[in-house]
Amino acid sequence: MEFKCSQRAKGESMKDAIGVNARPISKAKKVVFSLSLIAALFIPLEFFFWSIGVETISQRRDPFVGFSKTLPLFVTERTDGANFWRTAPAKLAFFNEQRFPDTKPGGTYRVFCLGGSTTFGRPFDDRTSYVNWLRLSLAELDSEHSWEVINAGGISYASYRLVNLMEQLIEKEPDLFVIYTGHNEFLEKRTYGDLMTASSPSSAWARPLFDSRVFGVLDDWLNPAVGSFGKHSAGISDQVALEVDTILDHSVGPDAYSLESIQVTQTIEHFEYNLNRMIELAKSVDARILFVKPASNLKDFSPFKSEHVKSLDSEQQNQWLSHYLDAEKFLAEGSVDLCLQSLRKAGEIDASRADWYFLMGQLLHAKKQYAEANDVLQRAIDLDVCSLRATASIQAVVERVAIEHGVPLVDLPSILEAECIARNGHPNYGGEYFLDHVHPSVATHRKITSAILEVMQLSDWIESNQEHVLTVLEKVGVAIDASVDVEVQASALTNLAQVLSWAGKQDEAAPLAVKALQLRESVESGDDPESLFYAGAQYAIDGRDQDAVDCFERLLKMNPDHHAAQWRLASLLYDDEQFDRAATHFRIATQLDSEDLNSLRMLGFALVRAERWPEALPVLKEVLAVSPDDKFVAEQIRKAKISVSRSNP
Repeated sequence: MEFKCSQRAKGESMKDAIGVNARPISKAKKVVFSLSLIAALFIPLEFFFWSIGVETISQRRDPFVGFSKTLPLFVTERTDGANFWRTAPAKLAFFNEQRFPDTKPGGTYRVFCLGGSTTFGRPFDDRTSYVNWLRLSLAELDSEHSWEVINAGGISYASYRLVNLMEQLIEKEPDLFVIYTGHNEFLEKRTYGDLMTASSPSSAWARPLFDSRVFGVLDDWLNPAVGSFGKHSAGISDQVALEVDTILDHSVGPDAYSLESIQVTQTIEHFEYNLNRMIELAKSVDARILFVKPASNLKDFSPFKSEHVKSLDSEQQNQWLSHYLDAEKFLAEGSVDLCLQSLRKAGEIDASRADWYFLMGQLLHAKKQYAEANDVLQRAIDLDVCSLRATASIQAVVERVAIEHGVPLVDLPSILEAECIARNGHPNYGGEYFLDHVHPSVATHRKITSAILEVMQLSDWIESNQEHVLTVLEKVGVAIDASVDVEVQASALTNLAQVLSWAGKQDEAAPLAVKALQLRESVESGDDPESLFYAGAQYAIDGRDQDAVDCFERLLKMNPDHHAAQWRLASLLYDDEQFDRAATHFRIATQLDSEDLNSLRMLGFALVRAERWPEALPVLKEVLAVSPDDKFVAEQIRKAKISVSRSNP
């Protein structure tokens, strides 16, 4: 017994020694031990790979989307024995042609301005853009140095394309990057996986891996061409095209956009990632960087597309639409109180549509409740399903990233708001500063440049004072005005009017056509049919009927087969009780479009009013054959028969 007891005691003591019967080690201690072991191995490796210049996965490529391949923006050329960078011919559909030395000369500051069509200078080009204003102003302000200011603004380019572009430009000896971006983030279709989104369960571990050099080495080893993590974050289905391929290019207007198709959270996260990446790229070559917070037409440009967020049945939708159309009519008539009543009735059914907020904002502005109008108009932009303007969230990201990294910021919305208050007594800037939804007027491009120069002064990048800057800007303005081809500018405005009309924005298109027509007339340039058509439509809206008639008649001399112009001219003549002339143009409209029942109907009425009964009768009978329930046409036929019988007893 004693032996057995001693053996048991001995066994227990051995178990104790190896921890079999000892109190279990806590899970927390195990985690701490494991993390300590990983850190002991990981940190030295991470430091070693950093010291030899290994890049993280995030530094090599976009973890949100991939690019099928990349074309260079600039290619080399040799001229007069010297090498230059010049915009690649394949890129000229999206970029201005630019040219600068291959090797930066001594004493030269090289500035790249990156962004979308605003930076490009649309609807015009580089000559009136803030980039050219900056280029000419810096040459005047600092004659001791040479300034190369290069326009790298790409039409429809979003931030992820700018990062891809910036990775090329850091090899071109930059000193400063000026970034104006934010309007194009929803322009192209992208399919985000869930690996990098904040709401994804995998995000907590995925993001540190993308920022690790150790995993960057593993990524190279596992898949040298793409990288294993690259497959997850930016696989084949997530790749964006070689060049801009907008959703609008594949649709008739904004109809391709829907609430289900836009990925707001992922897009904003991706945008923030791209801004941070731009800062990293600039720092990697000791270049400075400056952000411009984007601004857009707040007051005078309606949303591109609105949808009900609430689920409504057909009856509710019809009721909502009826109240909304009443509100539009009352506001146009100046009946503010009636407009508000109708809007409230629509809002009781659904107050989630962008167009409802826009009309409410216009109403509040008309009632001089400017602060409330400002908030509501911004909400209209944020709810626009076809989001082609930087939302408040996008603007907030630009500001937050700039503050977090100490990057100088031009707060363009605040600048325009302050000036609008000083000039107009309200903060709701609109058509006074923008040609359309986002593209600034030439005068606003000047304001952007003035703000950039002020930031450069405050950051001690240039030595000057505000009085000198204003003098220089006046001088530069004269030079820019002299360089502008008015006819080219008029054509650009006409093209913009056409695009807006295609997008269903006739109200916004017409004023641009009037500007285009006025520019052509100022230099006695030849008529342009499209400018005449849209200008005529705007003159008719403004009650300038004779000017409208003049536009349509000039257009029809150039193109008598323009069906819409024939119809509009005939309608104006009918309203002016010129029934014989109206009948002539209604008849032509029916000949140009045999299915145009409305023109045929109006032709019959014009002939009746002109008392041309024998001609009116067969026309009206033809209309009634197609629309047998049209009681008004039936009544006109009865009158015509009586008149014909009286004239032929």
